[in-house]
Order: sequence, then C-alpha cells, then structure tokens
Amino acid sequence: MRQFRNKNQKMVYDYYRAFIEGNEYCPSFEEIEADQTMPLTTKTVAVHRETLKEDGLIDYTPGASRSVVIL
Repeated sequence: MRQFRNKNQKMVYDYYRAFIEGNEYCPSFEEIEADQTMPLTTKTVAVHRETLKEDGLIDYTPGASRSVVIL
C-alpha cells in the first residue's frame, strides 16, 4: 500500500493517475488549474508533485512538459 504524507498529496497523486490512465499523457498545470474538481492551486500541486517524486511515487523531468510518470 502506498504511503502519502497527507490528504492533499494523495489527491494530487490520484489526479495524475486518473488523468494519465484516461488520456495516456499527463496534464499540464494549466489543465489542472482549469479543472474544477481540483481545489488546489498550481503552486500547491507543484509542491506535492515534488514530494511525490522524493517519495518515489512518480517521476518527471524538470522543465519538460507532460513528463510525469506514475511509478
């Protein structure tokens, strides 16, 4: 079972996972911000994206768009 630091980190992980499964690519920050089901700001999403990477749950290439991969 995956361990998350808090509910917002899990929310960001679940959002990325569902979006990637449904679209076969990851969302941009603009798409996340425009989605009314995601109540977090893009800055908060970016912070949680970094902690998800530190925790080994996702990977991404800094500066590259749509590079998030679920591990």
